Amino acid sequence: MNKKEFLNTLYNNLRIEPEAKKEIMYDYEEHFDVGIRNGKSEEEISKELGDPRKIAKQYTASERLEKAKKEPNVSNIFSAVIAALALGFFNLVFVLGFSIAIAGILFTLVMVSGGITVTGGMLLISPIMKHLPYVTVPNLPYLDSFLLGMIFVSGGILAVKGSVFLNKKFYIMMYNYTKKNIEIVTGKN
Repeated sequence: MNKKEFLNTLYNNLRIEPEAKKEIMYDYEEHFDVGIRNGKSEEEISKELGDPRKIAKQYTASERLEKAKKEPNVSNIFSAVIAALALGFFNLVFVLGFSIAIAGILFTLVMVSGGITVTGGMLLISPIMKHLPYVTVPNLPYLDSFLLGMIFVSGGILAVKGSVFLNKKFYIMMYNYTKKNIEIVTGKN
């Protein structure tokens, strides 16, 4: 592969910010210029540098990982994980299914916790709602309704906090796994 083919392939496969892309392209043009000054052919240089598609995937994964670190949200970590998955077959086969299953469980925990909290809130206001027309609520004594409502609200709030804690730990785990994976694949241990 000659210089033009290598650089075009690299440029077309980089999925990063334009400024970073410009810097990377400049660096690789420098590699070719230095190599040619040292008497190497363009084909030798491109062979030494490696596959431009793989290089682009590594840069893309690294940038997405940095973005996930700076702006921690589900979208950014998912994007970083997908970029890391593109780096290797093992990740695609084993890690993707595990990650989706855990994310689904954690999402379900948050929803169930929220449901428990809302149920408690409804029990707390049920004595008031008994007096509204067209509203049917359980016929519990006021004190029972209040106590049961407080138990549900308290338990729900604790469950929501626990779910949020678990989600944060999962996020950190996925971030660290993705970072380590990129380091291993790129050889930057």
